[in-house]
Amino acid sequence: MQEEDKKPFLETAARDRDRYKREMAIFKPARDANKPKRPGTAFMLFMGDFRKEMAGKEPEGGVAALAKLGGERWRNMTEEDKRPYVEKQNEEKIRYEASMEEYRRKV
Repeated sequence: MQEEDKKPFLETAARDRDRYKREMAIFKPARDANKPKRPGTAFMLFMGDFRKEMAGKEPEGGVAALAKLGGERWRNMTEEDKRPYVEKQNEEKIRYEASMEEYRRKV
């Protein structure tokens, strides 16, 4: 397809993109900055440590390959190896629930 054949489609796409941005500006919900963040899962806590461990040794393929390696390691871990992350998750969940109760009382 020649450039001049594409022109009407590109113009329509540009108009649609502008309309979409205008409409989405209206519907974006405002996030309350004071609301506590939800706690991470045990796997996400593990991945935080895994990324620190792998800093500087990133595999070829970038972030996706790093996530894949982390997932494989997590699946191969025993329940005993996972226990510190599960315990940390439970602690964060308790802290989050307490923070949410306090937040709800204020609101």
